Amino acid sequence: MRALAFPAPDAEPVATAKAAQSTEATEKKADTPAKPLLLTSKEGFEKSNAIRTAIREKNQAAAKAMTGPRLWYAGFGLEGSSKAFAGDVKLAAERLKALYPGMISYIAYNDQTVEQMEVPLATLTGIENTTFEIGKQANPQDLAVIMISSHGNEHILGVKLDGEYSGPITDNYLEINLRKLKAIPTLIIISACHSGSMIPVLKAENRIILAAAAADKVSYGCQPLSENTFFIDALMGKAPDPTLSLNQLFVKLKEDVAAREKKEKLEPSEPQMFVGEKMKKFADLPVSDWLKPSS
Repeated sequence: MRALAFPAPDAEPVATAKAAQSTEATEKKADTPAKPLLLTSKEGFEKSNAIRTAIREKNQAAAKAMTGPRLWYAGFGLEGSSKAFAGDVKLAAERLKALYPGMISYIAYNDQTVEQMEVPLATLTGIENTTFEIGKQANPQDLAVIMISSHGNEHILGVKLDGEYSGPITDNYLEINLRKLKAIPTLIIISACHSGSMIPVLKAENRIILAAAAADKVSYGCQPLSENTFFIDALMGKAPDPTLSLNQLFVKLKEDVAAREKKEKLEPSEPQMFVGEKMKKFADLPVSDWLKPSS
């Protein structure tokens, strides 16, 4: 008996189902946002270095084209855990540039992504390179402003990328790098808890140091979504009166910080100021006269 011949099963429904499953998987994959690159990835460091090189070349050209005293600004927001640290260095740059449009600026911070990176990362290497570049080009008639904002403890400042701490910056490490500025008059601003503990190591006759807190005190305003720390908000939140001296501005800063801390029922941070012997006259100058040739 001849076997009954049945038509071959129609394979189309199976193929269609597989195609539909494949399409659905592709769509789900497309809907899933790509995982952002880490700042500490190869791509992150390469992009940071490329931006740093472009800024260095631009600043070198600008410095050569300028005559007379120049203002150099280097701001480092060392932690990406709060918007305040990047906010501080950007606000200080904005206020100083308004006073001195020709300011030569180096800004670095860690509150950013690889995909939208605008400035270099704030790392130990970045600090080393920046102080070297300024020290190589600046002269004793110039003024350097070094601004650092971060979490801190006694004698150290935190550096955080991708939510992880890398090696902290100690006061001794910072002092070694600030030596590259040689005899250049230098204003150092540190907004961090316990930042006053760094003054004994950093103090020098050609330096002024402003610290957000006494050696054994904490400072405030570094919550994740804060725009600025209390210290920098008091110093730079409103455009500084250019007719006032740094000494006068610091007195006002301490009053403003103390009033805000009292209002919010916080322990006093007790901001600190050190003025080196060669900077005493400078500390009494109106801010608008900082770059005027000394008589």
